[in-house]
Amino acid sequence: MDTNPSARLPQMNLYIVEDSSLVRERLMRTLEDLPGLDIVGTAEDVPAAIDGLTSCPPTR
Repeated sequence: MDTNPSARLPQMNLYIVEDSSLVRERLMRTLEDLPGLDIVGTAEDVPAAIDGLTSCPPTR
């Protein structure tokens, strides 16, 4: 039996949209080591996020 709580967490993909590059970078550094979380991209505004998200492969 696996006693590691993070082993039971579902994988979550995260795309960060933030206009401040400093905040965006800090969010990435804060979140990148969390178990079950995968940062799949970042953007500085909504149009860039839409472009980036349409190029991300879908996950199941």
